[in-house]
Amino acid sequence: MWQTVKSELTSAEKYQLLVEFDQYLGLDLAKTSQVEGERGPIATDELPSEVQELLQERAAARQAKDYELADQLRDKLQRLGYKVADRGERQELFKA
Repeated sequence: MWQTVKSELTSAEKYQLLVEFDQYLGLDLAKTSQVEGERGPIATDELPSEVQELLQERAAARQAKDYELADQLRDKLQRLGYKVADRGERQELFKA
């Protein structure tokens, strides 16, 4: 488990692997992390429609290399309580 945590995988990949390990270990890590405030990336389908739309607009702005607009949309998401992490061409969203 510690090798996974220390690996070069993305945070989302580490989180998913640890949750899968937990199915066998029975530590309820996913449940514990929600209670204690440690959060993994949020699945898009769990988001309010407004946030989903902002993420889509931001992805389009980044693809069009309109980084000023992408930054404005990131700031707007942050004001709504979300943190965006760019992972190459994809985005990961976390509860701030």
